[in-house]
Amino acid sequence: MDEPTLSEEQIRRYARHIVLPEIGGIGQARLLQAKVLVVGAGGLGSPLLLYLAAAGIGTLGIVDDDRVDVTNLHRQVLHDTAGVGSAKVDSAAARLEALSPGTTIVRHAVRLDAANAGAIIAPGPLGPSLLEVGHVVRGDELVRHVDDAGNLFAVVQVDDGVHATGALA
Repeated sequence: MDEPTLSEEQIRRYARHIVLPEIGGIGQARLLQAKVLVVGAGGLGSPLLLYLAAAGIGTLGIVDDDRVDVTNLHRQVLHDTAGVGSAKVDSAAARLEALSPGTTIVRHAVRLDAANAGAIIAPGPLGPSLLEVGHVVRGDELVRHVDDAGNLFAVVQVDDGVHATGALA
């Protein structure tokens, strides 16, 4: 299988990653092809999404049914005063697209629940295919997950949905 090539703009943008022996050009190309679903764009999800986009993750899915609130801006660093009252997925997408125009943002302005978890996590029209890369973000296992959903039910739904699809087999 041929490794993907980087454009001149990508080489300039990610030059500091590329010179790291642990990442290199092949690693950066793989990051550009990666897909990550983040459940919650609040206190934990905000910086996580910023860093994932800045690192060059190719597709970011965001699941959050909440709106930006001024009382959370001190800890939800992805959002700003101009976004107060807007859906967090919209506020997040605008900021991430400005930071990393090459990243595809998939918005899910819903609360993750038993009825939609499989459709959002599995390949299909509602979300990125996570099966080939296996990245769903949730909080109790930072290496594989980060939870910013804010409730135990959502954590269980992510876990059930991931295991049902085999995304983290």
